[in-house]
Amino acid sequence: HGQAEQVASNVQGLWSWAWSRDGRWLVAAAVNDATQFDLVRYDVDSAAFSILVPLVKSFSVSRSGKLCAVSQEGTLQFYTLEGVPEGEPIDSVTAPMLSPDGRYLACRHNDNDLWIRDLESGQETEVGLGDPRNWSADSRILLFYGRRSDEQGQIRAMYRVAEAATGVSIEVPQDGLWVDAVLYP
Repeated sequence: HGQAEQVASNVQGLWSWAWSRDGRWLVAAAVNDATQFDLVRYDVDSAAFSILVPLVKSFSVSRSGKLCAVSQEGTLQFYTLEGVPEGEPIDSVTAPMLSPDGRYLACRHNDNDLWIRDLESGQETEVGLGDPRNWSADSRILLFYGRRSDEQGQIRAMYRVAEAATGVSIEVPQDGLWVDAVLYP
């Protein structure tokens, strides 16, 4: 067993860690004051932190190395792992979540509607009201926390989206929660 090695001191407020596939670096949110955070990269070889994107609201990194961050103003931008912007920004976005393979982006857009964008084709699919929570390892299923109305009012529950391109929607009660399935190619 190896010994623990301190790599930084006075590091406060690091969260949402995302490791590279090869374990050589990670990206995390780092508090820069009480209300804002920067997107930082920690390089294992040099044991150094560097700021990739200052003053972001949220971010997501795929296992394939795709990175996106949302600014304080709500604009989503893709970046290289060196912090260089790529592609066109997308306005009015919150809660981005890239699929593990980097092909899909799930996010809230405008009025809290959950959307999934195929980053290869550009096709967007509106899923409904909700917050993306977790992609399956094969990027085929998105689990999200959503809202649905019934005769007793709004129900907050977990849902899943799978294979949305087919337009199939299946509702199955499971342990008192509703599971939504819409299948992805």
